[in-house]
Amino acid sequence: MARSMVQIGSSYPAFGSNRPAYPDLMAQPARRYPMGGQQDPNAELLAAIKDVVAKFKASLDETGLDQDVRLMGNQLRNTWQQLRTGVDRGLRAIKQSAENSLAEANLGPMNEQLGRMLDKAADDVNQSQYKRPQ
Repeated sequence: MARSMVQIGSSYPAFGSNRPAYPDLMAQPARRYPMGGQQDPNAELLAAIKDVVAKFKASLDETGLDQDVRLMGNQLRNTWQQLRTGVDRGLRAIKQSAENSLAEANLGPMNEQLGRMLDKAADDVNQSQYKRPQ
């Protein structure tokens, strides 16, 4: 097993002997621009992007679009709140109406008549089942 490790290891370079120590690497200046101190190749692109963003922001400020968007957001928020309170109010009214109807279910001549009619219909059904010829 040790022999195979040596054979495998021999095909790869040994990093310990020719590699600088970590503190030495950290002490060296950054090698980001290998072409002898030339400017970052992306600096021109970044400057152009910043310029476009600045111009776009300036045009938004001139048109007042950000204020329009803010006002629309506030209107949507207010409308949503009004809808929610209106729906809540409607649900409370329906619930109260249902509770009142249930509380008054046994009161009044119409409800008594309906109750008697339903009782009579149930009795008729029960009697017809018992009187059925076999």
